[in-house]
Amino acid sequence: MMVGAFFWGGMSDKVGRRQCLLICMSTNGFFAFLSSFVQGYGLFLLCRVVAGFGIGGAVPIVFSFFAEVLSREKRGEHLSWLCMFWMIGEIYASAMAWAIIPHYGKFTKLRRHFKDEGIPL
Repeated sequence: MMVGAFFWGGMSDKVGRRQCLLICMSTNGFFAFLSSFVQGYGLFLLCRVVAGFGIGGAVPIVFSFFAEVLSREKRGEHLSWLCMFWMIGEIYASAMAWAIIPHYGKFTKLRRHFKDEGIPL
């Protein structure tokens, strides 16, 4: 993400924010989607790195876009709100993963046990 932010931040100043944001989000979306289908760890890691490169580039572009449309008087306040809710979203996503993943693993073990015993689900 850091490399993506550095690369796409500079590129967006030269090429244009809209064009670079579309490319960043398309890269992120395509490789994140592709990573859900790959079978090997190496290819999965490659897909996630490229997706991170895309989403890392979107972060500085989104902040620049948002700062451009705000009035001078409210710019600092609203950018602070954006940062705060971005972090709240990250904490929420982490909390949901922490809550869901342990139960999913137990469910698959239980399902495998039922299948071994010949119990239909």
